[in-house]
Amino acid sequence: MLSIGDQLVAKNEMKLTKFKLMAVALAFSGNAFGQATSDVVGYETLSIGEGFNVVGLRLHEKPVASGTFEAVTDTSAQDEGADLSAISGAGTFILEIQDGSGVIQEITAASITGDTIAVADLSGVANGVAYTVRPSDTLASVFGLNGEALTAGFFGPAGADQIQLFNGVSFDSFYYDSGSGAWQDVAAPFGAAIDPLTIDLVYVDGIVINGAGDSEIVVSGDLKADTSELTLIPGANFVSSVSPVGQTLLTAYGADAPELAQGFFGPAGADQIQIFNGVSFDSFYYDSGSGAWQDVTAPFGAAIDPATIDLPSGYVINAAAASSVTQGIPAFFAGL
Repeated sequence: MLSIGDQLVAKNEMKLTKFKLMAVALAFSGNAFGQATSDVVGYETLSIGEGFNVVGLRLHEKPVASGTFEAVTDTSAQDEGADLSAISGAGTFILEIQDGSGVIQEITAASITGDTIAVADLSGVANGVAYTVRPSDTLASVFGLNGEALTAGFFGPAGADQIQLFNGVSFDSFYYDSGSGAWQDVAAPFGAAIDPLTIDLVYVDGIVINGAGDSEIVVSGDLKADTSELTLIPGANFVSSVSPVGQTLLTAYGADAPELAQGFFGPAGADQIQIFNGVSFDSFYYDSGSGAWQDVTAPFGAAIDPATIDLPSGYVINAAAASSVTQGIPAFFAGL
């Protein structure tokens, strides 16, 4: 059996926390597509400090379907002869296109009719492409149906770990309340409880955790051994590094960052990769004038080696403009 580093373990040695097992049992009840799985599963421990933390999901729900799309249009994909309607249940699924582009699409069971999936945008995807479908993680599957992985509040968010999801403008914030015995929206802590199974955590999106104190959160699941497309908006984008080990500026964006907006003898106009160091952000960009990756705090200093800058599970891309960027994977993931 295969393992990667200290964070992945063989299938028969995989350690799943009780809250994760509970959530998976709920999410997959009645699912007919158990056979499309990866040989590499495991767990990762995320260290959370008091206050601001940026994390990402780098191990994922098991695939529930895979195959080849014989017919692809901009808004649909057909796997001839497959009964994709067997993908059932509430919640969001992630359709992954496996042609090196990293394209993913969010779908639901209602998007599927027989052997065809309706999608928002598959422009540029060719016939004959391989695909995988996996459920999206949720607040429940990662942090517990009853917030088992978190410090809870008591009739209010004071003293609670708060899960903050960027919506493009501001943050939607959630916490588990032990007084009411329910997940709550911080904006309405005494309102109706929210269902944590309905709050999706799509793995390309970073998650901000406002920690009540130092703690550890164990995330378990399946390795995605393929690239991922990031859709950026101008300004701050909270993203996940998706790959659990070996992810650096070099593996994610390349020696000369061909898909990132670049600076020219300075960071102006560049996409900046920002890594929280516990106090502030270390920021990096590619400079086409000097032909090198640079540290924003010393843009005219010595070039930095992108292979030496490790990407944590979650980080920020301060994007110069709206764009789509392919986040690569470490070379040793190929073929897993």
